[in-house]
Amino acid sequence: MSPEIPRAVILAEDQRFRAHQGVDWEAVAEEVGYDGEPPFSWAHPTDWVAVARAVVRGFRDRGEIKGRSTLTQQLAKNLYFTPERTLRRKAGEFVVARRLERFLDKDRILELYLNTAEFGPGIFGVEAASRHYFGVGSSRLDRRQAATLAAILPHPLTSNPERNPGEMAWRRDRILGLMGGVS
Repeated sequence: MSPEIPRAVILAEDQRFRAHQGVDWEAVAEEVGYDGEPPFSWAHPTDWVAVARAVVRGFRDRGEIKGRSTLTQQLAKNLYFTPERTLRRKAGEFVVARRLERFLDKDRILELYLNTAEFGPGIFGVEAASRHYFGVGSSRLDRRQAATLAAILPHPLTSNPERNPGEMAWRRDRILGLMGGVS
């Protein structure tokens, strides 16, 4: 696969992928709107009861669970969980993601994610997506095409570069900017 693909996906979906251990606790703190003085470090939590209380309170107060999952959490969800958005599933993702990080290196996690991620209705894996959208294998994708595939990931069932090219352009262009422009 083109080296542009993993780069685009990391920049678009999980910029701290290489630094965290499966769960980006700083992103969780932002997601739940925790702005108080925590009894633990969000970057490296050790008091799991305090973390659980903060997360539950944040999700309960907002009444929804959405986004901000790491690539490792997304892999855990793709392999082991249903698409329902519940606190129970999110907690399960945390546990499985941490275990995946203990047993697999980052490159293997990224490879598994890219080969199982959904890129549209019935389109699973970067190779299938490359062939579907661009008619070439993933090893032949350029930077712009890689950014386009990365732009699909947050909403694979509704983000479609064929049907909604204008809606996709802003996200693709943002990813290209993070990548340093078109090569």
